[in-house]
Amino acid sequence: MKRILLALGVLVCMAGPAHAATATATETAYPLLGIWEVAFEWMATPGGVAAGTTTLSYTGKIAAFYADHKIGASAPASKYDVAVRDTRGVDVAGGMGMDLDVGKFTTASDGDVSIGVPGFALGTPLSLEVDNAGASGAGTVFIWVYQR
Repeated sequence: MKRILLALGVLVCMAGPAHAATATATETAYPLLGIWEVAFEWMATPGGVAAGTTTLSYTGKIAAFYADHKIGASAPASKYDVAVRDTRGVDVAGGMGMDLDVGKFTTASDGDVSIGVPGFALGTPLSLEVDNAGASGAGTVFIWVYQR
């Protein structure tokens, strides 16, 4: 019995920690501009998803959205999806992060209606949701909020 428990303990130690989805938010204020920048660094699980939430709440118009991805072995799968949601579940990025192409960087501002119409944040934390990114996908999503 002791040998079986010892063998199981060795196997667990050799396996290492599970690969967990991460999205870490860095929140930076630019008071002279009246704008906040939120940068989500993300890494997908083997299931191709990642999630994370800001520590602060935001009220204001979404000024711009920019999605960047890693290249090489950490590149996400083509046509991956990114949403930035408020506590009601509304994608405040206006769908600008859907079906992102790995060969291109995606950027849009409040005047770019060809990609999507950014929304408003109304006193809510912002949550990043990444889906269909592949097992080792990683990247950064920036969103800028005009603070009211």
